[in-house]
Amino acid sequence: GEGATFKWAKTDTIGIFPLQGYQVAFPMSDGAGTQSAVFDGGGWALKPSSQYMAYYPFEYNNRDYQNIPVTYVGQIHKGNGNTEHLGGYDYMAASTTTPSQGTVTFDFQHLGALVQFKLKAPGAANFTSMTIEAQEHVFIRKGTLDLSQKTPAIETSDKATSLSMELSDVKSTASGQEIIVYMMMAPADLTGKNFLVRLCND
Repeated sequence: GEGATFKWAKTDTIGIFPLQGYQVAFPMSDGAGTQSAVFDGGGWALKPSSQYMAYYPFEYNNRDYQNIPVTYVGQIHKGNGNTEHLGGYDYMAASTTTPSQGTVTFDFQHLGALVQFKLKAPGAANFTSMTIEAQEHVFIRKGTLDLSQKTPAIETSDKATSLSMELSDVKSTASGQEIIVYMMMAPADLTGKNFLVRLCND
């Protein structure tokens, strides 16, 4: 109800691309638990004559800054109301920036939407999955990201009528108990649309 605050974790790594060349992984060196962190590329120097762009979460196999894969398939929510799984699907990007005195400041933009589901358990159960369904192809399952765009956004490659996630250690002991599930989604206009949410047990 009051919105969400995202904070960097000490294990976070960002990928930085130059306009010409391949990406380099920059692990966090300072700022865990805050909204502004410092990342270090080790011996990799930033050239003042070049421009750089960055994204999160880092993926070693990414080679093309105009075609960064994005997927919302495979999310696993562990524990009632837990948010620890969100980082891997909280896609962020920062467009081209010029370094100054050997450092560069990136203004990351969140590209997805955080959705909170508050569900009433029908009884005692061990829940294993949750699916949200619509009558139209409104859910973006997969897409790509072009970091060279002034305002990076997700380009859709796979849309579906539903989006599912696995639940682990999400249990209820009685009817009416509140089950809170968090899911990351790509932005979509869902105004006036009806949905069915399936909460499945074992």
